[in-house]
Amino acid sequence: MAKFGILVLAAGQSRRFGSDKLMEKMADNQPMIAHSLEPLLILAKQFQLELCVITRADNQPLINYLITAGVNYSLCPDAHLGMGHSIAYGIKSHQNWQGWMIALADMP
Repeated sequence: MAKFGILVLAAGQSRRFGSDKLMEKMADNQPMIAHSLEPLLILAKQFQLELCVITRADNQPLINYLITAGVNYSLCPDAHLGMGHSIAYGIKSHQNWQGWMIALADMP
């Protein structure tokens, strides 16, 4: 059976937004990341996919949220170099997968 997974890209700096948009509270007082992850976690469970959030080491609020939510994550050392590096890191970190779905954490 082929092993596939979902890489959720969450390593951006949110420079244009001005603050960490992934932890910004939405109308229901949940952070944006919760809304982005919800359908992906359902998909992962339904199709028995692994899911990993790719983020940066200096985003402790997001890391704390992921730990509390029980969501797997990995720290991309080259995240500051752009999204392509985060994707490459995620794929390299999950070479045992035969396919990768790439999702953006800021697209709930």
